[in-house]
Amino acid sequence: MTPLARKEALWFWVLISPWIAGFILFNAGPTLASALLGFTHNDPVNWPPKWVGLSNYQVLIHDRVFWKSIQVTSYYALLVVPLSVAFATFIALLLNENIPGVSVWRTIYYLPAIVSGVPVAVMWLFVFQPTFGLLNGTLYSLFHIQGPNWLTDVPWVIPTFVIMSLWQFGAAMLIYLAAIQGVPTTLYESAQLDGANKWQQIWHITLPSISPVIFFNGVMAIIASFQVFPGLHHHPGRAELPDLVPGVHDLPECVHVHLQYGLRRRALLGAVRAHALLYLHRLPALSQLGLLRNGSQVGVSPARPKGVNKPIRYSGRCQRGSQCNR
Repeated sequence: MTPLARKEALWFWVLISPWIAGFILFNAGPTLASALLGFTHNDPVNWPPKWVGLSNYQVLIHDRVFWKSIQVTSYYALLVVPLSVAFATFIALLLNENIPGVSVWRTIYYLPAIVSGVPVAVMWLFVFQPTFGLLNGTLYSLFHIQGPNWLTDVPWVIPTFVIMSLWQFGAAMLIYLAAIQGVPTTLYESAQLDGANKWQQIWHITLPSISPVIFFNGVMAIIASFQVFPGLHHHPGRAELPDLVPGVHDLPECVHVHLQYGLRRRALLGAVRAHALLYLHRLPALSQLGLLRNGSQVGVSPARPKGVNKPIRYSGRCQRGSQCNR
């Protein structure tokens, strides 16, 4: 190693050392400690904890609230992940057009992403409040419809939180917009010469070109959907025990972990549930990576498929000067 390379390596470790220290102290260390606590049994005030092996996980397997919350969390993820990906992609496509004031519109759509989760949750609680909330008040004043109790009625709890989550799509939208603007314009020009309309250009060029970004945002959305917390933390029934309030049964697992750790003071079982959730919400992401490794193509070039030497016909007619299938 040359002196210059040795000096660069030294400065690399010097500059990255604060992040490494923070990661070990505040991420890796607590994660490892809570994983070890999951195999012990003791009250938080007594020390040292007693090693019990897999007993806590056996209790977890027979915990009906855990499996119910996992079921509800999966239902929430199945709703919010495809909707968030589709909605953010659609808005990014709209904001990519040359319209008046596009910079202002981009700023407006991105603003909810930088608002803290707690104020947003409180705002939505006022919107969905059953007696004087904005949504039920509007329904009654315009259509004389008595709206449901959005936050505690079992059929409406998860759709309500899906709407709350979809509102903050600015970060994903910004990534999609950057990816769309990175698609070569020559591809669109060639498609226009072949007679492709706007929808065909989006379907055959834009979406295949940004598919790696769609894959990335999809994986991140799956992970985030299993970690949703602020709006659920301010649920009206959160301060009660889950066994006593039916509405809390319909909250995702992240909130039940908080109840185990804080409100019920059952820290060790909370650690077990937290790590079970950690393993479970990695499974969809790992399955997507497995499909990718097994041959599913992400980021396929929008050029013609293999074995096709002639240009692809986008429509029934061609522009003059272009080559089409005859």
